[in-house]
Amino acid sequence: MVRALGFHFQLGVSSYACIEKEDGSPANILASGLVADADLLDLYARWAEDTRLLWGLAYQIDGHRSTQLPADWPLTRPSTSALSHPAFAAGLWEWKNGRYGENDLFLWLRPEEVLWCEGEPGFRSSGRLPRSTPIRELWDQLYGRLSRQPNSVCLAVESQAPGAEILEETIRANGIDCLTLTPPTEEQSANRAALGAALTALDPTQTGVVEPRAPKKSRNPAAWLLLLLAAGCLLGTSELAHQQRLALANAKSIQLVESETLTPQTVPASPIPPNIQRWLLRRENFLQTLEASLQAAPPESLRRLEILTSPDATATQVRMLLSSDQKPRQTSTTLKLRANPARPGLWIGESNTKAP
Repeated sequence: MVRALGFHFQLGVSSYACIEKEDGSPANILASGLVADADLLDLYARWAEDTRLLWGLAYQIDGHRSTQLPADWPLTRPSTSALSHPAFAAGLWEWKNGRYGENDLFLWLRPEEVLWCEGEPGFRSSGRLPRSTPIRELWDQLYGRLSRQPNSVCLAVESQAPGAEILEETIRANGIDCLTLTPPTEEQSANRAALGAALTALDPTQTGVVEPRAPKKSRNPAAWLLLLLAAGCLLGTSELAHQQRLALANAKSIQLVESETLTPQTVPASPIPPNIQRWLLRRENFLQTLEASLQAAPPESLRRLEILTSPDATATQVRMLLSSDQKPRQTSTTLKLRANPARPGLWIGESNTKAP
């Protein structure tokens, strides 16, 4: 009998699952839930009980599997050899439990995203799409990424995820059977990707699982822009309303300041790459949207603000920590914020603001 911990990375608060498994038998779930980054080491120590407990992580960046652990991920000792995409991990759990077959498609509908896995995990397509478009358009995007039409779709719906009925109707309208997966009682509160990540810790050699690479120091100037933006967004509690406006103004002026301080010796020989230009324009549009939300917030309600983006990203992620009795005002349809039930006052959102 061997134990393993699995985590599904989510900003600030990750899902976890602890399983116990014997060769030839299904895994038993010992515990599952949410854990804040600050409490993650204590959670590991509690379940490890002075032994080297195996652990795995399901983590993606902009829909793609990462080959490195998240920045500031607290659990690095002992190390892990099991890093996988959340869609792969979730599909692996359902596959190992015999809930869909080689010619089927596993779909996991969540409030903010949809994840899929074709057939046996690791051998065909799997991935993640944000729910930034209507369900029918989302299905069209997903269907275009499949290697072939599935015999049936096995649909798992996370609690409070809207659009399940429309998705089922859309799938059947395309001539494909749709079966809804109903997990047993002991799995209903567990995160599928965290459960699958625990399985990868027990067998990190399977296709679709990688050993995390050591992080490299970035030489990309865009990374320094991100650091400057993050620094400008760390707002203090004193004179908060003024600091909000100042941080946003500073962030929007980064490009201007850099261009004014270039000397003839430092002018680049080639123009800024198109993807960097699009990213700068997209960031400018996002900051304008965010500025409207912050100005609408009551003074001293914003305690922390984090913005995550990159030149190759198709969306900008934002985390806002407000006073527990405050709610952000939705001032734009491009920035959708949702409350994190595990931490009062924490709002997480994703903006798909595009460059003009």
